[in-house]
Amino acid sequence: MVRLCTLTIALSILLVRGLLAAEPEEDAFQAAAAALRDKFYERAEDQFGAFALKYPGSTNLTRAILFQAQARHFQKKHDAAVSLLQTHLPKAGALADQFLLMLGEALSAKGDHAGASEQYAKLFNEHASSPLRLQAGYLYASSLYEQRKLDAAIDFLGKADGEFRKLADAAPQDRFSFASRLLLADAQLASGKASDAVATAAAIAPAEDKPEWHWERLDLLARAELARTNTAAALAHLTNAVAVAQKAQRPRLQAQSWNLEAELYRKVGRTTNAVSAYEKIAGLEGLPIDQRRLAVLKTVELLSANGALTNAIQRLETYLVGATNEPAADLLKVKAAELWIDQARSVGGAASLATNALAQARAHLSVVIGQFTNSAHLGRAWLNRGWTFWEEGTLLDQIGFIREAESAFREASEKLTRSDDQALAIFKMADAQVRLNEPAAARTNYTRVLKDFTDLPQVRNALYDKTYAQLIRASIELKDFSGAEIYLRDLREAFPNSPTTEEAMFSFGNALMTKGEIAKARAVYQEFANFYPSSRLQGEVRFAEARTHAIEGDFAGAVTKHETWLQVFANHPLKAEVEFQRGVLLDKAGRSTNALTVFTNFVAQFPAHTLAPAAQTWVADYYHAQELWPFAEQNYQRVFQNTNWAGSSLAYYSRMMAARTAFRREGYNDGKSYLTNLLNDPKCPADLKPEAWFALGDIFLEEPITGSTNALHNFTQAAAVFDRIVTQYATNEIAMLALAKKGDCYFQMASHTNYVDSYTIASNAYGTVLSSPSKLSTKARNQAEFGLGRVLEKVAENKPDAERTRLKKAALDHYLNIVYGAAEDGSKSDLFYLKLAGREAGRLAEELGEVEAAVGLYKRLSKEVPASRSLWESRLSLLENAREAKSAVN
Repeated sequence: MVRLCTLTIALSILLVRGLLAAEPEEDAFQAAAAALRDKFYERAEDQFGAFALKYPGSTNLTRAILFQAQARHFQKKHDAAVSLLQTHLPKAGALADQFLLMLGEALSAKGDHAGASEQYAKLFNEHASSPLRLQAGYLYASSLYEQRKLDAAIDFLGKADGEFRKLADAAPQDRFSFASRLLLADAQLASGKASDAVATAAAIAPAEDKPEWHWERLDLLARAELARTNTAAALAHLTNAVAVAQKAQRPRLQAQSWNLEAELYRKVGRTTNAVSAYEKIAGLEGLPIDQRRLAVLKTVELLSANGALTNAIQRLETYLVGATNEPAADLLKVKAAELWIDQARSVGGAASLATNALAQARAHLSVVIGQFTNSAHLGRAWLNRGWTFWEEGTLLDQIGFIREAESAFREASEKLTRSDDQALAIFKMADAQVRLNEPAAARTNYTRVLKDFTDLPQVRNALYDKTYAQLIRASIELKDFSGAEIYLRDLREAFPNSPTTEEAMFSFGNALMTKGEIAKARAVYQEFANFYPSSRLQGEVRFAEARTHAIEGDFAGAVTKHETWLQVFANHPLKAEVEFQRGVLLDKAGRSTNALTVFTNFVAQFPAHTLAPAAQTWVADYYHAQELWPFAEQNYQRVFQNTNWAGSSLAYYSRMMAARTAFRREGYNDGKSYLTNLLNDPKCPADLKPEAWFALGDIFLEEPITGSTNALHNFTQAAAVFDRIVTQYATNEIAMLALAKKGDCYFQMASHTNYVDSYTIASNAYGTVLSSPSKLSTKARNQAEFGLGRVLEKVAENKPDAERTRLKKAALDHYLNIVYGAAEDGSKSDLFYLKLAGREAGRLAEELGEVEAAVGLYKRLSKEVPASRSLWESRLSLLENAREAKSAVN
């Protein structure tokens, strides 16, 4: 709507009207009038007030009061101006029209458009000969427009036989006649009558020497055509408007037309054209810098909103470089930093690009913080600095950046006034404290957000649900499950249908399950399932609820729950994981055959899933446990030969197991091949290598010897392998087993003349195992005891009788250590070595004449090692026969 500066017109008329009294009265009035003309409004108000007091009988008293009211009005003392005018209006006389006009303006300025329209109507209707009547009529219609009484304004301005229309038509080149036609078109446009507005504006014929009037007409036509969605016509009018403004050298009007053009292009999605229009404004010579800055910011906003972040950043950076005297540089640098932060977020996992963008953002913010210490945007700068550290810390998982973020958010919270941004700063400070493992401090600050910003709708809508969720998390970390439950209740009451509420409830259930409160966790999951039946988390929650049964050992019930889940959520993303867990539970429930079917089908159905190698390994382990060596080996091969699973820990495990399976089926060459490949792989897990070397040593020991020329070759190779384990993996618990195995190798090698010291080496190896300060496995200790017994027996063979007897008794003691001994943890002797030691101990006891002891030993072992009962009974039978034979002879 067109708004004219009507007071300046009235003032210029009044200041030259009337005759003035003689000095000094004339001088006083002229001095006050000069002050008013020169816009020293406070001085003018005082001087006219003093004039009225000093010259109450002056012929210029009414005019002085009017001017005093105008001076008040220009100082925005509208109430005082209204009071003065209303008090003196009854005595205004010939100036009544001026008083009414001024009174209307003062009321309008204070927002009382109804009161203003009443005064303008009075002037128009009651002062038919006033030269201000046309102006008053226009202002009356304008006040109706401001009150949104559009039909009344249209009727008053446009009625062909109406008083106002006749008055306006009589003076077609008067500015109020022109303005009234524009106002009529504006009112028609505002009331939705765009076509009427076009017709009204098109009929206006501004004077040729009034370029601004031409521009206003074209601008209105453009807006009206835009309302009719006649884009082409609107653009044509805007082009003409720019040309008129340019010819008249009115950059402000040019900028307004280009701004409307840009808005038009924005509405129709022509971003490039809109940016071009804003760029024209930004480059317009003679335009105030604040308008140019606004155009740049609109350009940046438009580019960034349409995904052209890089272009937006480049535009703003270019402007900052060129605008060396920009008074709002602090604001623009903060905006540039925000764009760089958005850029960092947009590059996804490209860490180098993100960190570079965040560094650029921090550079701008450092300038604002360091150089603009009194800036109104300082708090926002600290807030964004916090965001740069937060984004970098979460991206790189570096706690140092999170600590910097916490410090910056804290600074922002202190420098910002109470606002949405301050609430966000406190919230993010608490988020950082959670990451810094400071849940108590975090909970305090989250509580501040809830307590201090209840009257800010944006905070409530954007942050409160997240704040409650984080309070639940912080309380869980503090082991305050009661507090977490209270916050969850509050969250559900305040935001019953928020996705954040659903996530928080699910997380609370998971925390209870982790804590071991399985029944409570299941109750939470079941309540969730009932309360949020359409939630996107329904599948995850029902899966978690099914797992609670497995944790309690109800494997059969858990299997049923998983099977129900698979029927209900047949297309859920978690289907593969649930199916895998069903296989695990079937195995635990004792239904391993069913589990085999599940895992076999899993590999076929989900070959690319991360659990597929685990499923295939389970199948191989199943056949291995059944001692179906060929099937086991084939299935292990499928794991490490699958190129999609190469490099996974299960691929290495499966190659190891394939070697052991080959060993069990006596495929020694295949076993060595698997192990050699495993040991030569630089990516082989370090903890698997000693096992692989040990298995290779076992293969050398067990591999059949061919020929007589190299009978000791296998033992020497095995001894070298076990010695390598002892040397390279001394701290590994397998080292003592390897040392015992090394003793076994040298025991076998001792029978050869070239290895006369082998018994000593073997004895030392066994002795080192038994004297080891580290905790040994029962098997390793038994193996060493048994080995020492065998060595002592061999050494005894070539000794004199007394020495031989002593050594054999020592050997017997080592065997009996296995028979009667137990490990430090209370576990009994290894059954394999218990059988061997029992057999050798009985034999030695018989040789040493301790027959009754041998009998007692065999009877004991027939109970403790029932699997070898036939052996012990046969030994007992031989001893009984020998007794009977001896008795018969005697």
